[in-house]
This record gives sequence, C-alpha cells and structure tokens, in this order.
Amino acid sequence: VTVCIDGIADTPDYCAANSLEMYCWSFVVSVAGPVANIIEPFNNTYSACRGQDIIVRLTDPDGIDTASVQLTVQGASYYIDGTTVTYENDSLLIFHADSGFWYDGEMVTVRLAGAEDVYGNALVTPLEWSFTLDFSSPELTYQSPDCNTWIPDSMPEIELTIQDYISGVNGDATILTVNGTDYS
Repeated sequence: VTVCIDGIADTPDYCAANSLEMYCWSFVVSVAGPVANIIEPFNNTYSACRGQDIIVRLTDPDGIDTASVQLTVQGASYYIDGTTVTYENDSLLIFHADSGFWYDGEMVTVRLAGAEDVYGNALVTPLEWSFTLDFSSPELTYQSPDCNTWIPDSMPEIELTIQDYISGVNGDATILTVNGTDYS
C-alpha cells in the first residue's frame, strides 16, 4: 500500500505559509500464510520405495521463514537442517529417508505441523496424512495340482492363490504360462 500526503501548510499571520512537500510511504499488507500441498506419497497410498522421501510443496509469495517449519514423521519432529529435511527451490520441502529408515508394512503418519511466512503469518491449512510401505512380494499360497504329481486327467484344472497382505496383487500384470502359452 502506498500513501501520499500533499498540500500541508501552516497558517502564519505574516508572510507566506510554510508548505510541506508531498510525502509518500509504503507498507505491505500480508494476512495469508504459506500454502502446502502433498507431492508424494499421497494420502492412503502404498510405496515399495525403501528410501521413500516425503515431498511437500510449501509456498508463500512473501517467502517462507524456514526456521518456523516443523514436520512430524511417526511422532518425531523434524526441522529444516539441510540434511534430513531440506527446502529446495523456494517451494519443495523434502524429508530424505535412506533405504534403512522404513520397515515393511509400516504405516507412516506425516504432519506438517507448522510453517510461517517472513511476516509471521501461519500456515493456512496444516497437513496430516499417512501412507503404507510394502517391501514384500506377493506370495503363492496355494497351487493345484501339486508340483511333480501324476494327474489321470488330460485337461486338469489348474488353480492358484496369490496373496499380498499389504498393497494387494496387480492381477492385470499377472501372466500364467502353460506349456509355452500365456494366459492373462
């Protein structure tokens, strides 16, 4: 906002009035804080990445006060430190997880608990979400007929049960091959 004042003069009884030259000043009105959006992994999704990073877009036209950013992962608070948590290109908050940080089947809860812009305006909408890690392959839990058995039927029924206890089985990608012929 720019404000200017002009035409100010005193009212002496003798001689010409003393006038103040036009005077202007500016100030910033900023009432909205930073805005955050999940980049990856999304809420209620599954990741097979052993080193799954957590990425959030965190922006504010006035700039982010990086000292105010608090990210909570599995109940532990993290702050931008340049190693575990970084803020890159003035927009991406990244939690860096090495390949041994997570375990198979872990449901990870993430919360962007706080962030302010350079004027102290708080995060518009704090984020909280979760995702699950799946490092295990699907399992073949049943097959018929059994391996290396003799079947007195020229057209035996072949049965399989495949399970994945975390993210499920992608049936569209499954191919059964019988004597060189693929079935999907």
